[in-house]
Amino acid sequence: MPRAPIRCNPMSIIPIKTFILLKSTVLMILVIIVFWSMPRSRTRSWSRTSIAETYRNILTGQNKENLIINRNRDLARRRVEIEVPEDTRQEPETFQQVNNYEAWVYSAFFDIDVDAPGQDIVKVFGISSYSRYMVYCYIVEDGLTEIVTGKRDFISDNHLQNNSAVILFCPLKTGSKPQFVSIAFQRKEPPTNNLTIVYQKRNQREMTVCHSVLFNMTDPSQLVQSIEMNRLLGAQHFFIYNHSVTQRADRALRHYQKLGLVTVMNWPLPTPYVWYHGQNMAINDCVYRNRGLSTFVAIIDTDEVVVPKNHYSMIEVLHAVDHEVKLTDKMTKKQTIVGSYVFQSTIFTRRPTFEQWEAIKKQFLITPEEDRFIQEQNVTYLTQLVRISTSSLPMVRSKSIVRPEHVLVAGIHFTHFHRGKANFTLVNNNLAILHHYKNYEKGRVLELTAFRFKKKLLTRLKTAYSLMK
Repeated sequence: MPRAPIRCNPMSIIPIKTFILLKSTVLMILVIIVFWSMPRSRTRSWSRTSIAETYRNILTGQNKENLIINRNRDLARRRVEIEVPEDTRQEPETFQQVNNYEAWVYSAFFDIDVDAPGQDIVKVFGISSYSRYMVYCYIVEDGLTEIVTGKRDFISDNHLQNNSAVILFCPLKTGSKPQFVSIAFQRKEPPTNNLTIVYQKRNQREMTVCHSVLFNMTDPSQLVQSIEMNRLLGAQHFFIYNHSVTQRADRALRHYQKLGLVTVMNWPLPTPYVWYHGQNMAINDCVYRNRGLSTFVAIIDTDEVVVPKNHYSMIEVLHAVDHEVKLTDKMTKKQTIVGSYVFQSTIFTRRPTFEQWEAIKKQFLITPEEDRFIQEQNVTYLTQLVRISTSSLPMVRSKSIVRPEHVLVAGIHFTHFHRGKANFTLVNNNLAILHHYKNYEKGRVLELTAFRFKKKLLTRLKTAYSLMK
């Protein structure tokens, strides 16, 4: 007996069509939002207009950030600073608003334009909305001011925030070595900011650590342990960008400042609408400050550390990588310029079981006194020993150690752009891996690599804690 044909009620199809139409509309709206949220920069031609006026005629009035002009006898070299309470002022650098626009500048560096060989420029780092205003640079050299038209580029990885880290480019005439620069977006508006231009310094050390922005830090233990562990691994200096810390954490910072080990950069972020407290801009500021000053710069957070598998310092690991690169170049007849060393990461999630810890104490001859100190001070590197079974993919949650003179634009997980022919090299996990410590349920692999540094680390921590009392 043949089946009766299935009859479909036309009215039952309407809700389905309506749902499909609604879904398509929502997707289209999301695509439009994403498109308009993406960084957009316009390439601008650089024109130059010289004026013969002193700097005292440029800076007039005050902006809403209460800019204070320090009136020196030499009015041609006025300095502009934002008023910061004395107890928090660590460095003169701070954010300065560009007139009344949603844009703030922080630092300026003398550089060479990679797109125009022989062209010197001043790079200004800041935070800005995606405006389309022209950029006017007020270049001050020996009391005389020159206005030039600049351009802007936004640093990617802003996660669809309203504001982004931005680089402003100000061209210089040949042989110019200016002292100050100010930024305006309208030709007829006097600038309300003033930055001292930083020049590349001579090499003073091998390894510097650029830590991420400290935001609402209450317990200084992680910071102290990070500094001491990295010192043990060869770091000689640390740059820390201080947004907000408690008095306890501030005491720890001041302790290391007195020792000459830490440079604290004041970081009063002017807007919450920027990704991860403006970390991208802080990283680039740190890398540029260390050009010529430090051979290597490690870009890591306070809950991360690069742990060698067989070597005893990060420098030894980098030299081993350089040796491998040279051997490869010899065989391939190439000449590789390593601008950054990328380390894959793995997450350490929890403590070992009681039975595992008892076995560890016997294996590494941990005394009752050491055990008590490790537990009381919660020494992360010696307690959080269970990790996940995999490491991150290259360039995903990775971190890098860079040669600052080869970096054009630094990034959180890898270098966005290198200079010239420089490139990155991926460090083999057999040499070293980034340990990332965070609370995470997963994790089954017990790893004890950090115990190679147990004795020296505990000695350093005991000394540090005793001096900070």
